[in-house]
Amino acid sequence: MDNYKYDAFISYRHLPLDMSIAIKLQKLLENYRPPKTLRKAEKAKIHRVFRDQSELPTSGNLGNDIREALMQSCYLIVICSEKTKESAWCMEEIRFFKEIHQGKTDHILTLLVSGEPENVFPDLLRHVTQEMVMDNGEILVQEEYIEPLSADIRADTLHKSLRKLKVEFLRLAAPLLDCGFDELYQRHRRRKKKRIIRASLVSTAILAGIFILASVSVLRARYQDITENVLKIRSEIQMDNMLNALQSIKELNDTYPGQPYTEYIQGC
Repeated sequence: MDNYKYDAFISYRHLPLDMSIAIKLQKLLENYRPPKTLRKAEKAKIHRVFRDQSELPTSGNLGNDIREALMQSCYLIVICSEKTKESAWCMEEIRFFKEIHQGKTDHILTLLVSGEPENVFPDLLRHVTQEMVMDNGEILVQEEYIEPLSADIRADTLHKSLRKLKVEFLRLAAPLLDCGFDELYQRHRRRKKKRIIRASLVSTAILAGIFILASVSVLRARYQDITENVLKIRSEIQMDNMLNALQSIKELNDTYPGQPYTEYIQGC
């Protein structure tokens, strides 16, 4: 792929569903980090994915910029919905890409977003012309039916389709990285498990911190209550001692009338 400017060219209708999927797919492909085993290989990353952002004319005549981008793209990714075959522009992008690849479709990938495959996939993707040289030197042209390599994100809402795309895009990334889907998918599962474990550990740490802070607050409140009770009891004891002392003085005064208690003490 080093001879190509783009790893892939995304062909799509400029309709809300197709456009939203195309935008998300481009981000997922360009931001994807392959496994370390692949980074050591020649193809270490998906660098650039072409996606035309302007509304295209309905004539189906490709401009020079689009032709150049198609010629500089290693793969063509066609986002297929019920409206795809109605787009003369999308059909011309497929036809031109097949032309520059000698009629082959092995570098054309599809992303099914709505509809049934037999009704949605354009005939340009389902039929390949094969030329065979006979023993007598004649060239026999045969048309072969094929099933395009496809990722499927069909769902009843756009949100669900985008959620499925987070995994299904790996089916499209695998050929671009020259590796198998299973290798990327298993690595995706391991990474997801690690994220779940990290999130669980963080949640546990947060809960433990909250528990510790709550426990400290409770202990402080209990310590304050105990301190207040001790001070209250001490104050009551002091008050009782003082009352007892006054009672003793009164009793002494009653026993020795007319003689102050202090003088009695001195006389003993």
